[in-house]
Amino acid sequence: MSFMLAVTDLAHATLVAVQEQERQREWERQRELWQVERERWERERERERIAIYARERVGGIGWLLHLLEQHKNLIINLISLYTFHKVVVRLVNCRSGYGEFFFSLLILGSLRFFLFRTG
Repeated sequence: MSFMLAVTDLAHATLVAVQEQERQREWERQRELWQVERERWERERERERIAIYARERVGGIGWLLHLLEQHKNLIINLISLYTFHKVVVRLVNCRSGYGEFFFSLLILGSLRFFLFRTG
């Protein structure tokens, strides 16, 4: 009977130790996540501080750089759209007045949906 109690106590102590280790691992993982989030937040603050400094120091150019940073996906999409339009116009060679105009509208209309939906 006392042997069974000793085995039960040992099993319980082992279970408690394993649960404590699991809690400790979870706590460490949570701490690492908080640290990563804090570092990301600090990097973002540093970028904002640099942008503010650039706007104050450089004036219009700093403001332009800040706008470019904020809207880089939109700018990339517009450049891609323009480049695609130029390539297709050269391939089809439809430089005859209204043909190019309507073809351009077709290209812009169809690609606008794709480019700006996929962002």
